[in-house]
Amino acid sequence: DCPPNLGVITVNAIYTADLILIPTTYGRYSLDGIADLFSTIQEIKEGQGRFAILRNAFDARTKQTNQYIETQLEAVKEHVLDTIIRKTEAINQAQIKGEPIFTFDPSGHGTADFKALTQELLSHGR
Repeated sequence: DCPPNLGVITVNAIYTADLILIPTTYGRYSLDGIADLFSTIQEIKEGQGRFAILRNAFDARTKQTNQYIETQLEAVKEHVLDTIIRKTEAINQAQIKGEPIFTFDPSGHGTADFKALTQELLSHGR
């Protein structure tokens, strides 16, 4: 887990990582940041960077925004994970309390989504 900047810690993490998991929210500026990050990863990893994009904070009510983001991600669809982390109040509250979602709300949507992410990463050898 790295800060959302390209400081020394982030560059070193990219250099040493086997896989870079890039969480993105459903917003245009998040996509702009991903585009910049792709070129940085390729430069640091000398073209050998493996990365996966995780769609995060999905809100089913924002249909037009969701459609726009999904359309934009089509260009890199081979890197987009199937799992989508839904936006839930339980995830927000767990963060506030500093508690893992698995213990804060064991039967909630957030827990189910993160379990699905774990299974996807393990099953695909990513």
